Order: sequence, then structure tokens, then C-alpha cells
Amino acid sequence: MLYVSDLPALEKETLEWGFRHHKKPYFRHRCQCMLLSAAGLEVKELARIYQTRTRTIYDWIHRYDQFGFLGLLIRPGRGLKAPLHSLTSLQIEVVKAEVENNPQSLRAVCVVLSEKFGFTITKSMLKKYLKKLKYTWHRLRKWLKPRQDPLEYARLSEELKTLLQLEDQNYLKVYFGDQSGFSLDPSVPYGWQPGGKYTALVPQKSQRRNVFGLFSRDNEFEGYETFGTINTALLIAFIDDFASRSPKNPSSYWIMRLCIMPSFSKIKERNGQTKTS
Repeated sequence: MLYVSDLPALEKETLEWGFRHHKKPYFRHRCQCMLLSAAGLEVKELARIYQTRTRTIYDWIHRYDQFGFLGLLIRPGRGLKAPLHSLTSLQIEVVKAEVENNPQSLRAVCVVLSEKFGFTITKSMLKKYLKKLKYTWHRLRKWLKPRQDPLEYARLSEELKTLLQLEDQNYLKVYFGDQSGFSLDPSVPYGWQPGGKYTALVPQKSQRRNVFGLFSRDNEFEGYETFGTINTALLIAFIDDFASRSPKNPSSYWIMRLCIMPSFSKIKERNGQTKTS
């Protein structure tokens, strides 16, 4: 039977320090194992205590006899090397392109990449590799730029710059308009949570409160709310009410998103000063 024998006082002190103070749990266990072996416990009993194979205990003892205190550390380079770490720059671009095409399902990406590269790629392998590439799991964002008309966007941008310059010279007042809605029925976003536990969101049925607001660059704001749909007639009523109470000098100029207005032509006919962005 194999034991750690003839343990000098200095080595015993070193092992006791490692057992009590080392930051790695596995190293503390191995130091304690050497101390127990020196105290006379057999390999089978040590394997039962540390819930491992007797072959593992033999390896620990042999490495301690050969290398001493440092022999109990995990040796660098152990384990199977992931083939993703040896990808060429072209293959890395393929990985990025496939993830961009399907960012919500890494399993589907793994199937495609496994076929292209000729070796099996698992989801866990791909997640570790993406973290190495500085990828993170977070919300996607809506992007409307592909739907923009470049010429119309350039024209409106120049017109907006002109309006803002006129406002700076006190010729007119620019207000921006938009709408939103609120209710007590929450969305269910993803988030980091403790393993096996879930953060509960209790839904509550409620009417949706729709809000329309006009605001300026110097933080002036006027809001209107309704529990119904904000249609063309209601939007015109909101603007008329605001216009009746807004200062006449300088004149007001409104800039609103087309997507919030059901029938912009009617609003334009109602007030020739209304513009869109």
C-alpha cells in the first residue's frame, strides 16, 4: 500500500498552509489528502473521502513524491483542445457571418459550421469561442435604415438643419412630436438569474394608455393621453389645443414621425406649418 512517508516538519507546515489558505478548492483537497496519507489512511479510504478513483489518489501521491508541493497543481495544457482555436482568419469570418444570420439559435449555427468545417461543433464549444471573440448575449435592436429612401432622408436632414438654424436665430420654434403606449402587462425579457431559480413577473390586465407628446430642444414638453386609439382626428385635436396655447411669436413649427400619423395628408391640410421627419 502506498503512503506519503517521512514527511518533514517544513513540508507538513507547507501542506497545512495550502489546505487552509489556498484559493483553489481542488488544491486544498490535495494538500489535505497528502496530510491524511502521511497520517496512515489507505488509498481506498482516501478515494472514498474525496469521491474519486484510487488511480487518481495514486497519481497525486506519485506527483507529490516527484515534484513536491507544486506537483499538486493542475498542469497546464491538459484536456482536449477545441478545434475552433485553430481556425484560419477566413474560417473566423465564416463563423461571424453564420452567427449574424442566426443570432438566436446557436444549435442551428453549429449544424451549418460542422458541415462546412468537417468536424463536430457543439453549442458549448461555440459559446466559449464566441466569448473569446468578445461576443455577448444581449437584446437585438430594431433597425429601420434599410427601409429608408436615401434621397428623401438626405433632403429631410438638410431641411431639419435649416429649421434648427432658424430656431437658433429666434425666427421660429421647433417642436418634435411622437407617441408611445403603456400598460401593466409586462413584457418577459431575458436576464441573468441564479441557477434553478426564476425571477417572476406577475402580469396584470389593464387598458393601454396611449400618450402623444410635443417637446422642444430647450426641454419644453406638452403631453396628451387617451385610453383609445390615437387616430387622425384625435391627433389634430391635440395639435389644435397645443397651438391655441403656444406663443405666437416666434411661430411654431412641428416635426413628427409619419409612422405615428394614420393620415398625414389631412393633418397637412389642417395646418400648413406641420412638417415631418
